[in-house]
Amino acid sequence: MNSKLVFFFALCSLLLGVFGLVGQLTSKSMASVDNTDWQQLAPEAEEIKVRLWRAKRGLGKGEVFELAMVEAVVLDREQANEAGFTEDVLLSPRVGGRLNQDIEEGDWVDQWQITQAGEKGFLSLITTPGKTLYPLNVSTRNQVKDYMNAGDYIDVIAIGSPQRNLSNDLAQIDQYQGVIATKLLSDALLVSITFGEMQGSDADPINVANSDLEATLVIEVEPQDVGRLALAQRSMHIEAYPSDQGIMDNDVALRDVIKNYDGVIELRGDGYGGSL
Repeated sequence: MNSKLVFFFALCSLLLGVFGLVGQLTSKSMASVDNTDWQQLAPEAEEIKVRLWRAKRGLGKGEVFELAMVEAVVLDREQANEAGFTEDVLLSPRVGGRLNQDIEEGDWVDQWQITQAGEKGFLSLITTPGKTLYPLNVSTRNQVKDYMNAGDYIDVIAIGSPQRNLSNDLAQIDQYQGVIATKLLSDALLVSITFGEMQGSDADPINVANSDLEATLVIEVEPQDVGRLALAQRSMHIEAYPSDQGIMDNDVALRDVIKNYDGVIELRGDGYGGSL
C-alpha cells in the first residue's frame, strides 16, 4: 500500500514538473514575440501617387491645347500637395481647347487653364487682338454643302436696290434701276456657323445648304466694319462664299449681266417712262 502511494506522488510530481517546464518555454516565446517590431511584420501600405503635367515649352494664351505640349510627372501625395494638387490632373478631355493664360516652360498645367468651345470666355480666346466678332445673317439659297467650314476665310457679297429692301430672302427684284452687287468684306475669318436651330461649333461645323434656311455666320471683323454690316443686313440680300483671292474686285451692276440694259430711264411728254 505504501509503495502505491509513493508511486502516485512521484507520478504527480513528474507531471507537475513537465507542465511547469512547458509553461516557462511558452512565456519566453510570447515575450520574444512581444519584443518583435510589429511594423516590420505588417505589410507595407501602398504609397499613393498623383499624376501631374508639366509644360515642355512656353505656352501662349489662345493656343490650341495638345497633349504633345506637356509631359506627365508622377509624384507621391505629399509632393503633389506641396505643388498645390490633391488628385490626378486629367488633361485628355481638354484637348482641342484654348489656353486661357500664358504658361512658362516647366510650370504645372491644370485643366482649369484650358477653355473649351461653349465655355465662358472661349470666343475671346479665338478672336484676333484688335478685331471683334459679328453675327451675320446670310442666305443659304446658293450655298454649296460643306463648302465653308469654321476656320475658313470668306468673302461677303451684298445685293442692294435703292427701290426696294432686299433683306427678305423671298423679295423679288421688280425694279432693276440701281441694283448692284458689291463685296462688303474680303478674307473675313469664319468662327462658327448656325443653320436655324442647328449649330456648327468651331471644331465640328454643320453645313447644310437649304433654300428654306438662313445661316448665321459669326465672323471676325474690324470694329469699323460693324456699322456697315448692321446696315447692310437690314436692307440688302447677303451671301457668303470662300475667299476668292481678289477675283471680284469691282461692283457688278445689271448692265454687266443683261447686255441690252443700261439703266437709263427715258422721260416722255406723255407721262410714259421706260428703261432703255
